[in-house]
Amino acid sequence: MMGDFMQHLDQDKRQWLEERGDDITEMAERGFEMAKREHPGQSDRDLANKAVRDLQRKTYGVGDEGTKHSW
Repeated sequence: MMGDFMQHLDQDKRQWLEERGDDITEMAERGFEMAKREHPGQSDRDLANKAVRDLQRKTYGVGDEGTKHSW
């Protein structure tokens, strides 16, 4: 199933996950599966990339620009 999730990602999101390993990738994939159930009409590509962005923000405090948030 992970291959299905990864094929929907933009290159920068895929690379970010590959650099962090399987645990983070599994977390993102679970977020993707939840988003698919919550937003059935939205494209898999949008949902997969959103799942990674959400995980980046929650886990690492990274914004869309790749910079740290100033808390």
